[in-house]
Amino acid sequence: VQWWSRSWGSRRPAKPRFLGGETPKISTTTGRRAALAKWLTSPQNPWFAKNLANRVWARFFGRGLVHPVDDVRTSNPPSHPDLHRRLGEQLAADDFDIRHLVRKICASATYQASQHRDEPPMRTYAGMTPRRLSAEQLIDAISAVSEVETKFRGVPLGSSAVQVVDADGNRFLDLFGRPPRDSVCACERREEPTLSQVLHLINGDTIERKVRSNQNRLTRLLRSKASDDDILDELCLAAYGRAPRRHERERVLPTIGKKDRAAAWQDVLWAMCNSKEFLFQH
Repeated sequence: VQWWSRSWGSRRPAKPRFLGGETPKISTTTGRRAALAKWLTSPQNPWFAKNLANRVWARFFGRGLVHPVDDVRTSNPPSHPDLHRRLGEQLAADDFDIRHLVRKICASATYQASQHRDEPPMRTYAGMTPRRLSAEQLIDAISAVSEVETKFRGVPLGSSAVQVVDADGNRFLDLFGRPPRDSVCACERREEPTLSQVLHLINGDTIERKVRSNQNRLTRLLRSKASDDDILDELCLAAYGRAPRRHERERVLPTIGKKDRAAAWQDVLWAMCNSKEFLFQH
């Protein structure tokens, strides 16, 4: 977009300049976008790398080193300046490979820390604060555990929620705070719990359709004549990533024989999808 310099009466288009920087030499073959991308990812420009790394950090901890992540200014410094700088440097050194940064964050002792019993402020990162899965993560997790895919409008069956750009019309995603993406502000996403979310998890049609489907995980296991112990093992591995504990076996298995076997296991799967261990990270 060209804007016109009127202050001198020349009415000549002003040459584009970087923020606080010089006027770039723009090639007629590559264009302005290529010049902007080269400037953003330049080693001499640490701001973009640090800002991007801060957003990745916030996705895993629920809080950025600069918080809120959109409030980048000198009067809102990062809580851990050295870490903020090193994350940006690492991202730039890896040629902005986000997966490499994600791998390093997830392998860190900070991310793997358990919840601190004294509940220190989140900005200290002394312990991991339990956080509910995002709307996209949650519906994808329910689909994975039940083995029933969710059909989103405008995309083929099998597309995950995190891959869908425009998921308007999906009540679950709207209910659990997926932003409409009307702006670039991260504040659009709503993460506070609501009564409507609780009611939808308890008796909403999203989980009901997947739990009662004749094409889900339970149907496959029951048709294969798997034992109750084997079914519980697979459900716990799918939902929690671990084997069932002794008290869970003692509580679940005796209830299976008291009513219709398929209906009993449907209740168990529904309860798992409503458990804190499934709904929350850490």
